[in-house]
Amino acid sequence: MSIPEQDGIYTGLSDTLYHSDTNSLSSTGAKTILEPGGPAKLRYAPRKESKAYDYGTVAHLLILGAGASLSVVDAKDWRTKDAREARDAAYAAGKTPILKAVFQRAQELAGAVHTHPLAGFLFSEGVAEQSIWAHDLTTGARIRCRPDWHRNTAFIDLKTTADAGQFDKSIESYSYHLSAAFYLHTARSAGIDVDNFFFVAVDKDPPYLIDVCELAPADLDIGRDLSRAAIDLFAHCQAADAWPGLPEILRVARLPEWSRHKADRAINRATSLIEGARA
Repeated sequence: MSIPEQDGIYTGLSDTLYHSDTNSLSSTGAKTILEPGGPAKLRYAPRKESKAYDYGTVAHLLILGAGASLSVVDAKDWRTKDAREARDAAYAAGKTPILKAVFQRAQELAGAVHTHPLAGFLFSEGVAEQSIWAHDLTTGARIRCRPDWHRNTAFIDLKTTADAGQFDKSIESYSYHLSAAFYLHTARSAGIDVDNFFFVAVDKDPPYLIDVCELAPADLDIGRDLSRAAIDLFAHCQAADAWPGLPEILRVARLPEWSRHKADRAINRATSLIEGARA
C-alpha cells in the first residue's frame, strides 16, 4: 500500500505508512520546523523509532482498540533465552512483544480510562487513528494528521503523563496547543466537519487520575498562529528546495531572562555564608 494521492480521510492505514510521507507536513513536523535549525532537522534528520513500548504506550493501544497487535510474554525481563526467542517470534509475526507485568499495568490504566465517566463516554463511540491528508488552502502545501480518536465532530487526544493534575504545563511544554490547532486545520482543509478537540490525560501510576480538558479559545489561537507559521515556512522551503539549519554567522549568545535572578540568589547565599563566618 502506498501513500494516498487524494486528499481525504483514510481508515486502516498503518502508522509506518503514515509516517513515511516526507512530502507533507504533520503536527510533529510543524513543531520541528519552528525549532532553531528546524527546516534542516525536518528534512535531513532520521525519524527516531523504538520497538520498546512502555506500559503507557501499551495502554494507549488497548484504549484505542489496537491491542491485537501485542504479544504478551510471560517473563520477568528480556534477559533469558526463552524470553528473547518469544520476543523475536512476535516481531516476525508483525506484533509488538510485551512483558506480562507491563501488560497488566497497561490493562489497569486502560480500565481507569474506560470506567471514567467522561473519558469512558468519549471513547465509547468513534474510530481510532484515521489518517487525514489535505492541501492548505493558503499555500497549497500538503498537510496531514492522525488523530487518536474521532467521535462525531470531535477529535480526542489521549496522553499518558506524570501528573494529570498539572497537565496545563505539559500542554505548553510539548506544544499540544499547536497540535490541536494543526489537527483541526487539517481536517477542515480536507472538508471534514470537526469543531472540538479534547485531551484525555491519564497518570502513568496508580490511582491513574484522569483530566479531561479542552483549550481556552485564546490558547487555541496561539496554536493556530504557530501552525500557520509552520505551514508557511514548510511551503517556502518546498518551493525553494532549501532547508536551512542554523545561521552560519558569529552571534551574541544571551542567557535567559531569569538567569540574573538565579545568579543573584547564589551570590547572596555566598555572601551570607561569608558574613556569618565572620560574625
